[in-house]
Amino acid sequence: MAVTAANLTTVAGGVQATSYTTASTSPGANKLELLWVYSIAATAPNIPTITWNSATWAQIDTQLDSSGLRRITLFRSLTASPSSGTGTIGFAGQTQQGACWSYVEYTGIDTSGTNGSGAIVQSAKNASAGNATSLTVTLAAFGSASNATAGGFGIPLNTASQPTVGSGFTATGQANQGSTNTSIGSEFNAGNDTTVDMTSGAASIPWVGIAVEIKVASSTVTPGARITYVPPFMS
Repeated sequence: MAVTAANLTTVAGGVQATSYTTASTSPGANKLELLWVYSIAATAPNIPTITWNSATWAQIDTQLDSSGLRRITLFRSLTASPSSGTGTIGFAGQTQQGACWSYVEYTGIDTSGTNGSGAIVQSAKNASAGNATSLTVTLAAFGSASNATAGGFGIPLNTASQPTVGSGFTATGQANQGSTNTSIGSEFNAGNDTTVDMTSGAASIPWVGIAVEIKVASSTVTPGARITYVPPFMS
């Protein structure tokens, strides 16, 4: 079994609001849901709260960029009975100049723990010290060669700076909001990758990113299955 990823929605949510209504989604039962949220405000953005799909969203990590005015936060959820519909991303009454988010669903994962905790082996975050043309988030050595890698990055958008996936990764989401200069990108590698990165070409801008190791489901023997014993050869 291998971990797989599917984008449910990745969008730029609009300008100057204290909360944002998302597109409608239909997540699957007992699948890992990861949600990266990136926003900009006049002061340090509040950590958002998530109300979506009848799930409990637990914060994995959060990171401010070098200006202190932009933040990326990663959440996880997993439920046996998700609902379909729109959600709300709120900032406790604080006005955001703009926000964007990437919601990705993963199958073939460990379903133990609560709200997807068993599927997340480790997380890491990073921010560029100032302007840069790329960012790498470094994970520790993986617990299993079968585990997978996911990352999400936020940058202030300009015409040359849409985030591009790193080597070995495929894009799971990309959204750009030019009028308030916010952009988000998420990526996935079905294998191990301790250097989770994205680039912005020639554009030098402040970066933030959060990455995780996703635990693959354990292989099990189906109850009632017949197991045949073959004795060793005796000379």
